[in-house]
Amino acid sequence: MSWCISEFGLTIIIPRFLLFMRLAKNFLSPSILRQFLRMLKINRETVSGTPYVFDQGETHYFLLIMPKEQTDVNFIKTLLSDYHSERYSIETFEIKAMLFGQESHLIMIKTFENSKNATEYFNSFSSASKVNNELSKTESKKLIISAQNFKYFFKHKDIKMYYEFFTNNYLNELNN
Repeated sequence: MSWCISEFGLTIIIPRFLLFMRLAKNFLSPSILRQFLRMLKINRETVSGTPYVFDQGETHYFLLIMPKEQTDVNFIKTLLSDYHSERYSIETFEIKAMLFGQESHLIMIKTFENSKNATEYFNSFSSASKVNNELSKTESKKLIISAQNFKYFFKHKDIKMYYEFFTNNYLNELNN
């Protein structure tokens, strides 16, 4: 995808952006570079309609989101640990649980080096029958998210917006 951005008398066509940034940091002041990056983020959000970026090379997390009521998070974490011991005995995952707003729990499984590793985990997660049986008792969502997108997602807690982004971007990778 190519699109144009114009401000400060600069016109850039992406993906030549990285080359430009390498050169620009030698000639532009840090404050102008920060302004340019802010403007680029605003333009990206305007063009894409979302604050989220699909960056396959970035660190990713696997998320489980479930209602706070009728969910035993500690039991699910135990089931996840058992699943990891059985299926991923040589890998180590961090399992982190937190409140997600006033109505939900979020369980984060991290860290995956990139989206490919996260999607492989996502696909294999269907074999975690004990965990999935427990999750099926309530309405839950399974998602993949990059570390950068998680910051915005956790701050704004807009599941619907992120799920749409997830569907449009990651499900293509999951189906391939």
